[in-house]
Amino acid sequence: MVQAESSAAAARNGLQASTAGAPPDYELPWVEKYRPVFLDDIVGNTETVERLKIIAKDGNMPHVIISGMPGIGKTTSVLCLARQLLGDAYKEAVLELNASDERGIDVVRNRIKGFAQKKVTLPAGRHKLVILDEADSMTPGAQQALRRTMEIYSTTTRFAFACNQSNKIIEPLQSRCAILRYARLTDAQVVKRISQICEAESAKFSEDGIAALVFSAEGDMRQAINNLQSTWAGFGFVSGDNVFRVVDSPHPIKVQAMIKACWDGKVDAALEILNELWGLGYSSHDIISTMFRVTKTIPSLSEHSKLEFIKEIGFTHMRILDGVQTLLQLSGCISKLSAWAIKIATAAVDNSWHPPETSAISDLDLNLDSDGVFGFIFNSSNTPDENYGQYNYCNMPHVRRREYEKAPEGYELVYVEVIHRHHKRTPYQSNTFPTEEYAWNCNDTHLYYYGQPTANTRNSPSTTFWMIEDNPLDVFPVEGFPGSCAFPQITSAGLEDSWQHGRDIFEVYHDLLGFLPDTLDSQKMHFRVTNNVITSQVIGMVIAGMYDVQNNVPLHVQKKGIDSLEPQYPCPGGSYIFDTIKDSDIGSTPWTRHLEKTAELFKSLDLVSGVPPDAKGWHANYDHYFDSLSSRLCHSKPLPCSPGNPSQCISQSQANAVLRLGQWEYSYLYRGAPASLTASTALYGVFVAELAQHIRTQIDILSSPNNDDDSSRVVYTHNVAHDGSISRLLSILQIKNMVWPGMGAELVFELYRNNIQKTQGDQKFSVRVLWGGRVLESSNPELQGSEDGMLRAEKLLEYFDSLVGRGGKSVLGLCR
Repeated sequence: MVQAESSAAAARNGLQASTAGAPPDYELPWVEKYRPVFLDDIVGNTETVERLKIIAKDGNMPHVIISGMPGIGKTTSVLCLARQLLGDAYKEAVLELNASDERGIDVVRNRIKGFAQKKVTLPAGRHKLVILDEADSMTPGAQQALRRTMEIYSTTTRFAFACNQSNKIIEPLQSRCAILRYARLTDAQVVKRISQICEAESAKFSEDGIAALVFSAEGDMRQAINNLQSTWAGFGFVSGDNVFRVVDSPHPIKVQAMIKACWDGKVDAALEILNELWGLGYSSHDIISTMFRVTKTIPSLSEHSKLEFIKEIGFTHMRILDGVQTLLQLSGCISKLSAWAIKIATAAVDNSWHPPETSAISDLDLNLDSDGVFGFIFNSSNTPDENYGQYNYCNMPHVRRREYEKAPEGYELVYVEVIHRHHKRTPYQSNTFPTEEYAWNCNDTHLYYYGQPTANTRNSPSTTFWMIEDNPLDVFPVEGFPGSCAFPQITSAGLEDSWQHGRDIFEVYHDLLGFLPDTLDSQKMHFRVTNNVITSQVIGMVIAGMYDVQNNVPLHVQKKGIDSLEPQYPCPGGSYIFDTIKDSDIGSTPWTRHLEKTAELFKSLDLVSGVPPDAKGWHANYDHYFDSLSSRLCHSKPLPCSPGNPSQCISQSQANAVLRLGQWEYSYLYRGAPASLTASTALYGVFVAELAQHIRTQIDILSSPNNDDDSSRVVYTHNVAHDGSISRLLSILQIKNMVWPGMGAELVFELYRNNIQKTQGDQKFSVRVLWGGRVLESSNPELQGSEDGMLRAEKLLEYFDSLVGRGGKSVLGLCR
């Protein structure tokens, strides 16, 4: 007798089609054409198949029960085993029955018993084989009758049962058999086999077509191959849309959009998609089954959220199976999912206001009794290396290679978003004195303004710049500084600081971490500015510091009046809350007390500045005097004297008092007042929602199984904004020690993937928030990460959502 050879050699020559017994012009179903012939060809369940290979080699096969879901190779494994055991005697020595048809006691008494009594010549150690497919469909009587037959003929005949549920095999039979349990095939295993078949059949396909086959099969290789053949025969091309036309099930992209709309609390959008699917004729069972399968694969949902969604979908599925198969039932499920998502977004985390730490800055009495400026720097952009990290209003600390601390091992940096204030500038015109005693010239800086057509590159513009000048007729005298500066504009020193800021960022994220691309890539790197031109003046130098390029770089800027970065969007509700914090008509508050206790300081400042005592804007806070004096000090300008009396000047002690009080005002407005969190949420919530969306998008992309192409993913976003922008973001993050964000003040959001957990199949993401190059410390326990500064991305996103709502939907209510 010729023994069956191993398929190892055949496997080396590629996937072989089996056409035995078929007419020449007959097209076999591919599931039969490419059914494995030997155990080497079996896909999946490697450990169990290895046990069968040992049996095939040694002979003396025991009775076996192979259980598992349909289409994973149970019957095929037994047939391959039989071929390798019996070789040429396969046809005579194997009885194959499908117990779902031949399931009664007569089959056992007649066909099975007759086959067991049949004499077949076999080599030593080999037995006849009875294969009972779908054995869990056999009647209890037939199974009982089989007990005695197995015992009597065990010397010549062995039994192999293939079933979906082994518990439906009676215990006496189970005790006589070795039970092998097959698991569903992995997506990678299905992809590998159907890709081989496509190559063998020269079937053209797209990646989304293969993904659709895998999704629709759910680990069932038979279904995947049948769907592949049907799609190829029907359309001539295997694409995602064609596959879902063949299987006639709701498109998972549509269902995913519906589930995400529920998660976003957009119940109307979710119901609209549901009605569309219902209108296409899909049954309630089709829709709810696809909802279940899709929900498990959405990476942006936390495990807890997935479980809650799947629980509600499961209850609905149960009612549908009970016969309640109406659109109303599905609509109720969608509504419940949306309601739960809204509830979890608003109540899952502690989003209450937590007070900042008490310090000489935040405590009004300590502030007023202090002298100096807390060791802060206000007169130079340079901070000694040994003191770097110290507050320097003229040039705030930011990420630098010398001080930067790498994330712990196992964390992979995948996205960075930077937001920082512009660098040092001249004061705003509204913050200059009515009459200034000296001129402020900016002849060492050119502000370029010109347009360039993109369609006709033959006609290039001149690179024109502004030269600021006074009207020679002096008909309408202009208050403030004479000279060639714009008020405001970034000064030459501020531009140099901007260039160095860009260089420091590049040295960290490119040179040190190898994260940023070697050359500027506008697809992977986005730069955003506000409508205020000073931010554009800064970003040009930042980019030059990073990449030393002077070519065209797009700057993203939102339309005037709705810009979320500055911010500019209309929010009367938020402005009302913010104004209430500093309202002097509501009785004694810390704000009114600080104005009352420093009234004499205002009077002495007015004597020098020439500001009228009834100028409410100048005396409602110290913002005007702070900007005017700090701008001079940062540029080594002398403190101002009265134009009418040069001996009457603002002293350094008075300037220090203004700088200290400015720090207290920002600390109180953005952290000390309990209403500060609500005000900041309303006035800066849209940007926070955008930031959350950026992080969520990165997680979605990186969690997708088809994320091999990383060429178009944005890995770096750089925003240049203002002190009001940074202050409100620090307010929302509830920083422990609030200060006035100085020039170049920087927040960095670093998104990391935990590759240790990724290898364990539980991929997680973390965020590290850096303020001034160091891990930000928050008063809110929800935002207090681990010792290494890592905060679970899911927790940060839940916190943001609880304040501003998914997509910023809660901001609109606050603003109204």
